[in-house]
Amino acid sequence: MKLFFTFSVTAFLLLGDLLAGNIPLFPALSVYGAAYFALAYGLNYGIFAAAAAGVALDAVYCRPYCLSAAGFVLTVFAVVQFIKRGRRQFLFLPLAGGFAGLLTGAAGSIIAAFYRSELPGPDLWTVLVFSIGFGGLFFTFIVTFLDFLASRADLPRCIRKNTDGLRGKRRTVSKSQLAGNRRQKR
Repeated sequence: MKLFFTFSVTAFLLLGDLLAGNIPLFPALSVYGAAYFALAYGLNYGIFAAAAAGVALDAVYCRPYCLSAAGFVLTVFAVVQFIKRGRRQFLFLPLAGGFAGLLTGAAGSIIAAFYRSELPGPDLWTVLVFSIGFGGLFFTFIVTFLDFLASRADLPRCIRKNTDGLRGKRRTVSKSQLAGNRRQKR
């Protein structure tokens, strides 16, 4: 079920990326979905979704090198490390989304410079400001929406209730283990 959810959401966000191809400011929606999957299901799912979306975008735009895939994978990895340094809480998501937007805006500008095409916007600062603002808002929205869908489908979610790193998870102990512990104490 996780794999189906990953494929369908990545395809939907990739379609959004392709529809936004005519907008001068490229939003890179699939990066935010891949970052969600990396946080919710593990780094393997997120990197796979980012690489698949990047390769698909490069194939559609007929680029000879997979620079989008490399930029997407590096962005997802950096965002996951950024979030793991902090806490996985709702109030931390806009900051993480802004960081992802900064990285995707910079990667898009580097890719445009590499292919000697025009920048995806009026100038570099406009691209970065748009990417940071849009990233903060969209990542918060996409995590909230996908967590809602994941809770309905009984899948793991990105935002967890107990995110305190100091507390460990409680282990369930059977009655026979309790009885054995009591005997050892005597």
